[in-house]
Amino acid sequence: MKRSTTILRGLNDIRASYILESELPDNGAVLLPQASPRATWKKIASSGWFAAAVSVVVALGVLTAIVLAGRGGPGGITPPVGTQPTDTTAEQTEAPTEAETEPAVVYTEGLDFAPIDGEEGACYVAGIGKAKDKRIRIPETSPEGLTVKQIGYQAFAYNMNITEVILPDTVEIISDYAFIGCMSLKKVTVGEGLTSVKTYAFYQCTKLKDINLTTDHEIQTSAMYGTPWLDAHTDEFVIYGGNLIDYNGAGGDVVVPDGVKRIYGHAFADKTNITSVTIPDSCEWVVGAVFMNCSSLESLSIPSSVISFGGERLFEGCTSLHTVDLPGVLEIVPWAFRDTTSITEVHMPNVQIIGYEAFKNCAGLTRFETAAQIVAYGCFADCKNLRELVFLDGVQKLEDDFFKNCTALERIVLPSTVTEIGHISAIPSEDLVIEYAGTAEDFAKIQMDEQTAALLLPYVQFSVSE
Repeated sequence: MKRSTTILRGLNDIRASYILESELPDNGAVLLPQASPRATWKKIASSGWFAAAVSVVVALGVLTAIVLAGRGGPGGITPPVGTQPTDTTAEQTEAPTEAETEPAVVYTEGLDFAPIDGEEGACYVAGIGKAKDKRIRIPETSPEGLTVKQIGYQAFAYNMNITEVILPDTVEIISDYAFIGCMSLKKVTVGEGLTSVKTYAFYQCTKLKDINLTTDHEIQTSAMYGTPWLDAHTDEFVIYGGNLIDYNGAGGDVVVPDGVKRIYGHAFADKTNITSVTIPDSCEWVVGAVFMNCSSLESLSIPSSVISFGGERLFEGCTSLHTVDLPGVLEIVPWAFRDTTSITEVHMPNVQIIGYEAFKNCAGLTRFETAAQIVAYGCFADCKNLRELVFLDGVQKLEDDFFKNCTALERIVLPSTVTEIGHISAIPSEDLVIEYAGTAEDFAKIQMDEQTAALLLPYVQFSVSE
């Protein structure tokens, strides 16, 4: 989208401007009693009530000064530029509305900024810093003169104070978790330069109804999940920037429209009436809690075009889904199948990386076979019924405790291509046999710590003798 360079130009010069009154209003004077003749004065001064009277007068004077200071008197600060001081002489007939009492939005002072690595002259909003305003307007440039191009990771996360945010045209990205849990946030105005709203950016902003996003904006995993803005959509498929982010259809056999590039978190979540989903060849990613609690989902057609697959709680609660075929997937992202107790088979012949805890607590798995180059830590942890782990030629790195608490594990097949095994804290089963396709000398060359070597070696059977 075309970025405007004229809107808001020059307003940085008035970011900190305030109006200071130079003198008290006429009605702000405090009059003291006039002096009496000497004799009368001595009599009055010696009386007990005189001290009390003077104290009352002084107190009234202090109170008046405080009130005037709040209205912009000496030492007081008026509301930001664009809002006039309240005229206390006008008769107030009814209570002001919220809109009338809220100050006008100006550039917010006190925000934290940080330079963007590798991008000269650019910065991102790093945090709320000392800013206290409810209505925040991000400037085009930082106090150091850097162009503001991003709202940073967790910059305003869980802030319960802000109600409105205005972004300049210079901001291109709202980063992961930027406004997650901002439960008072009602309105966000984005500029013409915005291209992407990243993972969980506005997740559970439960009052956010007004945000001027268009279907050209890319919305990533669960960025708008839990917002009234998303709930207000009624289209069968809610698609932004080529990404499917929500589904409002009747269920049954669902066919995702051709042209969808990515399916992101919670798109089908909690739709208990879906029985099957067919994904088009245009799709490359299926990432996030996409099918969580789809309890009637029995089959899933995933084309070879999908290369990245998974995400936390992806299939959690999919109690009718038992087999998944991933013909083209190259990466299983962290937590992809974690806690998916119904899954019994996963076919992924081309996968190269399996993320951490990807199959943790998959109670339905009894046998797993893969040629993935990297198997991340805790990948099969707590798979209580897993009996066989078959690693094919090509597997290189097995990270820490990849089979932790697999108490039924009887057989692990290790190819000679393995070069590294992470820390193993314990052998989960005394019945374990590790079949290694190499010699003892080859096994000794595998990078591992002393404890891991000591634990594994008694269970290793070498298929090639010295």
